[in-house]
Amino acid sequence: MASWIDIFSLVMTTLLFVGFILAVLYVSRATSSRFQSTKASLEQRGITLSRDGVSLKTERRFDRDAYLDATQRGLVKALGAATVGSESHKHAFLPPADERKHIFGVSLRRSHSNNERGEGHQ
Repeated sequence: MASWIDIFSLVMTTLLFVGFILAVLYVSRATSSRFQSTKASLEQRGITLSRDGVSLKTERRFDRDAYLDATQRGLVKALGAATVGSESHKHAFLPPADERKHIFGVSLRRSHSNNERGEGHQ
């Protein structure tokens, strides 16, 4: 025959397992309801989530010509900003000459060839 300690241990173990299962169910439902409320608030803003991905609701629609025009304008702006050979941009990223002598705290010396020092060819 089982003693009262055995019965108490069985009841406590059963309650522990049931409590764990109920806690998992509660967290699962809370997460699901939070996800649903977030999804509803996103849908009010015009963002729809589905298994296929995300879709955005816009106020206007672009036809092919408007899309191509916008793309071309963006490319022209990007190419204009990336001009490499023009004189106005040639020295845009170089510091003044007196500041170029020291880079990373190291003094740079110009190396002179023999011709510049007056040696060599005569």
